[in-house]
Amino acid sequence: MAGYELHFQYTRGLARGAFLASLWDTYMVYVVASVLVFFACLIEMKNTDMRPLAGFGLGVITMLWWSWLNAYRWAVHVASRMGGSEISVKLSDGGIEFHTADAKSQLSWTSVGAVRRFKRVWVIEQRNSKARRVVPVAALRP
Repeated sequence: MAGYELHFQYTRGLARGAFLASLWDTYMVYVVASVLVFFACLIEMKNTDMRPLAGFGLGVITMLWWSWLNAYRWAVHVASRMGGSEISVKLSDGGIEFHTADAKSQLSWTSVGAVRRFKRVWVIEQRNSKARRVVPVAALRP
């Protein structure tokens, strides 16, 4: 395989889109179920016998949504701290290399667990890890 090189700016908008697309793909069932359970718990708060269980359910759902919100805020924070720096991605027989002005990251093809394609971004997931790398679809066009 010949080597390919891509260049793009990692912006807050890209981080937002990648996080939301990945969240929806990974946790869609939990997002929908948590909304339904949230409203069921609100309805059950009227029943005095079910009020403690409904309160517990509301607390669990609140913590779940809080963790998703904090992960979203962290993704946007990291992108804003990078200041829209340019990232270059090199694809070769050996794997994938990501370069910025401050860092270099390399993945062999055997360590790539999955490549997920969304509407605006591709997300490269590392095998046996929650680490994800984002490549915008616009960078893939010639």
